[in-house]
Amino acid sequence: MTVPEVIPFEVTEDLPSRGRLAVGASAGTGKTWTLAALATRYVAERGVPVGELLVVTFTRAAAAELRERIRTRFASTARDLEALAPGSEHPDPLVAHLLGGTADECAERRRRLERAVVDFDTATITTIHGFCAQVLAAQGNTGPFDPAAVLVQDPSEIVDSVVADVLVEAALDPTPDPDSDPPGASIPLPSSSRLGALARIVLSNPGIRIVASNAKPTDELVAELTRRVVERVDERLLLTGGVTFDDQLSRVAELLEQDADLRRTLSTQFTVVMIDESQDTDPVQWAALSRAFEGSPSVTIVVGDPKQAIYSFRGGDVHNYLDAVGRAEQRRTLTTNFRSDVAVVSALNRLAADAELGHPEIVYEKVEPAPALSGRSLHVRGAPAPGLWVRSVTDPHQRETTKKLVDVSRARWTVAEDLAGRVVELVDHGEVVDADGTRKPVRPEDIAVLIRARSDAAPVQRALLERGVASVVIGAGSVTSSLAASHWRWLIEGLKRPSDARLARAVGTSWFFDVAVDDLAAGLGADPDGRGADTLTHIQESLLAWGDVLRRQGVAALVERVWRDGDIRARVLSRPTGERDLTDLDHIAELLHLATGGRPVGAEVLGERFDALDDPDDEAVEDPDAVRRRVDSDTSAVRIMTIHVAKGLEFPVVCCPTLWSMSYLDASSRTYHDPDSGDRVLDVSDPPDAALKTHAQSEADGEHRRLTYVALTRALHTTLVWWVPAGPSDRSGLARVLFGEGDAPGTAAVPDDWHAAVDVITDRVHELGADDVVRVELVPPDPPSVPMRRDLRSTVDADDRLELATLGRTLDRSAGRWSFTAMTARARHDAPTEHRPAGAGTVHDPDDPTLGDASDGDEQHPAPPVLFDGLGAGAAFGTMVHSALEAVDFTGDLEGQLAEVLDVPWSNVEHDQVPRLVRAIAATIHTPLGDAFGGLSLRSLARADRLDELDFELPLGRPGHPTVAASTIGEVLADHLPGGDPLGDWSRRLAAGHIPVDVGGHLTGSIDLVLRAPADVPGGFRYGVVDYKTNRLGSWGQPDTVANYHPDRLPAAMEEHDYPLQAVLYSVALHRYLRWRLPGYEPDVHLGPVGYLFVRGMVGPDTPAPDGRTHGVFSWRVPAAAVVELSDGLDGHLPEVVS
Repeated sequence: MTVPEVIPFEVTEDLPSRGRLAVGASAGTGKTWTLAALATRYVAERGVPVGELLVVTFTRAAAAELRERIRTRFASTARDLEALAPGSEHPDPLVAHLLGGTADECAERRRRLERAVVDFDTATITTIHGFCAQVLAAQGNTGPFDPAAVLVQDPSEIVDSVVADVLVEAALDPTPDPDSDPPGASIPLPSSSRLGALARIVLSNPGIRIVASNAKPTDELVAELTRRVVERVDERLLLTGGVTFDDQLSRVAELLEQDADLRRTLSTQFTVVMIDESQDTDPVQWAALSRAFEGSPSVTIVVGDPKQAIYSFRGGDVHNYLDAVGRAEQRRTLTTNFRSDVAVVSALNRLAADAELGHPEIVYEKVEPAPALSGRSLHVRGAPAPGLWVRSVTDPHQRETTKKLVDVSRARWTVAEDLAGRVVELVDHGEVVDADGTRKPVRPEDIAVLIRARSDAAPVQRALLERGVASVVIGAGSVTSSLAASHWRWLIEGLKRPSDARLARAVGTSWFFDVAVDDLAAGLGADPDGRGADTLTHIQESLLAWGDVLRRQGVAALVERVWRDGDIRARVLSRPTGERDLTDLDHIAELLHLATGGRPVGAEVLGERFDALDDPDDEAVEDPDAVRRRVDSDTSAVRIMTIHVAKGLEFPVVCCPTLWSMSYLDASSRTYHDPDSGDRVLDVSDPPDAALKTHAQSEADGEHRRLTYVALTRALHTTLVWWVPAGPSDRSGLARVLFGEGDAPGTAAVPDDWHAAVDVITDRVHELGADDVVRVELVPPDPPSVPMRRDLRSTVDADDRLELATLGRTLDRSAGRWSFTAMTARARHDAPTEHRPAGAGTVHDPDDPTLGDASDGDEQHPAPPVLFDGLGAGAAFGTMVHSALEAVDFTGDLEGQLAEVLDVPWSNVEHDQVPRLVRAIAATIHTPLGDAFGGLSLRSLARADRLDELDFELPLGRPGHPTVAASTIGEVLADHLPGGDPLGDWSRRLAAGHIPVDVGGHLTGSIDLVLRAPADVPGGFRYGVVDYKTNRLGSWGQPDTVANYHPDRLPAAMEEHDYPLQAVLYSVALHRYLRWRLPGYEPDVHLGPVGYLFVRGMVGPDTPAPDGRTHGVFSWRVPAAAVVELSDGLDGHLPEVVS
């Protein structure tokens, strides 16, 4: 296969009016500038309205940059056309070209650009996902997509749940192994971790095919189970109203393939289409874009660089770009590098010339340095620095041996220490000299260290710190994984239970208190002078006061108080990593403030919001990037980041300490393109077919070469690389750059004698005439001593060395903080598939006449509509409805209060939907709760008759009886429930081990509402637990109806989610609360029914109520005797209740 001829692209050449133009854009050649210039020409010259312009790119950040660059280009060019006479000279080739017309033509071009600036919001400049979302939204309810579907950004929890189900089913129905000896054995099942990993690969690579290349029964079973998991995940998402980004893309691709009218509509709507970063698209993304505009009257401009295709791990397939370019009517290439100095460009042009980067059509193309940069260079100690600076590492301990490979772990630290030395040299003695002689010293922030993985950052940061050089890791994971997050967690736990001495002491060791550890420890012993007791009292009193601030004023006030009381900033900044730690502390504080909506909350709620910060599908984190760690300092610091993060960026100086590092493919799974069909496949064979394994490794090596290209094209002035002969480094992309192509395709000419690497590289540089732009040096075998370093071992006498303590007791693994959610989640994770009642766990057909009670006449007439239908679903929607019900006064102006509560950014509701949602929630409040509650509605509850979000924390067990079995709860319940109770069968299943969990430690939770209802009893009131549920019980493919919430259907919904256990636990908590707060309390007198309000079925006063049971309201009376017995049992006072 031959590489197509390179035809340079000129921004002033004739514009295509239709068809496809492919523009190759090597790194630094002005891709974004070119896109903005082309958009400007189409608007100014061709009169294309800005609303007919579609620009699609890969990330939100890139879309935002393109949007700003194009708008700015329109405005600046319009100003130039106004200020300059037609035919005037201009250094900008685009402006000079547009000035090349008559006076009337130039005036018209200016007016078009000015109009485009005014109408710029009508332009569509977005990501591929954004474009697909717009296409689906335009279809409304007539398309293949539910507008109310909830976007699931990370389906990991669903995958884990489905994997468990599939493995249990496979274990119960084993597959015979035809190759077993003796016969009769079954094929062993894969581990849940492996099956989950395979499913995630498929889900993140749309269109990939699953194969078992060696056709072994074991691997064919793994392939089948993987397919089953993927299918089940799709089904689960459909049933729960969830949709992933890839679901959106797939549906758009299918829609565009089938709907010719939609294709015509899009080609009419968008006459100019520009696709940026097209080398990063996956097959489904490219299918959606190509089907939309291929063969249309629109002009499509595809811009990309296959040499920078480095995203195969998330589905990117460079073959899409190659196919798109192959189908283009015109092909052009940007050939001038406007980023790098002459030395950098020349070094790569000579060393990497014609290097193949993983595919015969993907080769390094020489670029010309921009003439304007010809006089700019970096000088170190007064001499010009090379464009490429090679540092070769060998192991001095192996110099005289026959062993060829360097120890990898030792090499990483050697490289890091040498890198730190070079950074110090650059900062102390480096300066950039411009063409006019202006000199600018090199500062730490001018230097970027590009690594392959975030785990490579630690040795580099440590080496820099030891040299006194500040550094910051860009994109360093989630702030919830930081040390500051641990300290926040300790504080929140202390706020929940300030009376717990152990927790208080733990918080005392955190950054929030300035107390001596000796004082904390003193309280554990005799404490003759009372220091320990005084210290503990101080901590507990502070926690009490801070908790009160949180409950009254919210997170912002809490942070202000804690930061002031504890002098946090001064103390944390005194740490070696103080700026990093303080940045993380403040970041988490901001996230918690946003997650709570700025409202006063209890410590329990704050803990829940904190736990949810790492969940990308939780409403507390609407933007997954919100939890990404921020830059910790504005001071000068070296920037450390992965090569993937650095793509698209540029830096004055670049250090690449890990380009020599390679890894072998996972032995149990690999992705590659089928050599015969070209399809992308996931091979689950272990071991795989040998030939296909080699093919897969070759593709992975090709991507590493492209990764190397990206790293080596980031620098403005110089790039430092380290060569280490370790592991499979001879297959690395750096090996090809340094040693040239080997005899076999895709290999490098690495010498057999690793010790001779420096000589071989030096000779090749000389042969290529690159001595003036490439410097090759050997890292000294005995590097100079580093200031501030010391060997701790030398200060420790042999007799004083630490020894491991012997653990002489058995730890109770069941002890912890338990909630209803934690119990059921553990059960779902650990338990085998159990029996479900008929209908549980499924979605009922809303038209099924066997469900409901039409004979009573309540279903004989059209029921009121479900007011919530189409307004939203999912966890975020549920939390919003809960928050609204908590915030409003039920007896006040409902519509006014609800409108105020909901019409704020955190509500997740479009502005035009707020009135509908207000009516829906108001109808819920007006709905009678049925005979069990005496006919009252929430509307009748004054503030004095309700407690919202009642948080509780109950100890579980006692010494000698530390755990409580969930099955025992079922036994007690089954003993006390009367015959015919709708949840009697569920209680017996619970007693039989339906939730196989033993719990100890503490039980925590928060009750949505405790209501006080008038009753003819001593004291005049009964008290009941109420829980709000926004579950949609009807089929997602059909309109929701009130019939779906008939009282006879609700027990199955309760059992499906094990809500009866929650109701029982909440009843115990209410019993404890009333026992504490209500004088003369008698459980069998004052405990009222439990009410689970499925709000979608509650449509106001006219809600059907057959036999006094309201649609949408599940009422259940937990026997008072069972509540009392369980309360005592959870305390550990009844042996028969405690395991």
